[in-house]
Amino acid sequence: MTVQTDVIRRFNYRLYPSEDQSKFILNSCGISRNVYNVLLGKIIEGAFGFTESGLGKVPKKFELVNYATELKSEYPYWNEINSQSIQVAVIQLRTAFDRFFAKQGGFPKFKSKRTHTGSFGNPQNC
Repeated sequence: MTVQTDVIRRFNYRLYPSEDQSKFILNSCGISRNVYNVLLGKIIEGAFGFTESGLGKVPKKFELVNYATELKSEYPYWNEINSQSIQVAVIQLRTAFDRFFAKQGGFPKFKSKRTHTGSFGNPQNC
C-alpha cells in the first residue's frame, strides 16, 4: 500500500526596489489606507443610511466601487494608483463588515498610519 502525498513548495523573494519604485510602493500603501478610511468614514457618517444599530444598510461592493470612483474628483491623488488597488481596498472594507455582521469580529476600525504596516493589492498589473 502506497500513500500519495502532495509536495507543496514555497518561494520567498526579496525585492530591491529603486528609489522611484520605493516611493510608488509607499504612496500606494498610503492611498489604499486612505481609500479604506474615507469610505469607512462615509459609511459611519450615514452616507448610505447605515447606523451601528443596524437600521440602515452597508452598501454592496459594486456600490462602494462606484462611490469611490465618484470620490476621485474630491480626492484627485487617488488617480496616482491603479484602479484595481482601490477595488481591493473596497473589498477589504466590505469583508470587514461581512465579518462584523457574521459575529466573527468587531466593528471595522480606521487604519492608522502608525500601526498599519502598509499593504496594497495589485491583482493584475505586476
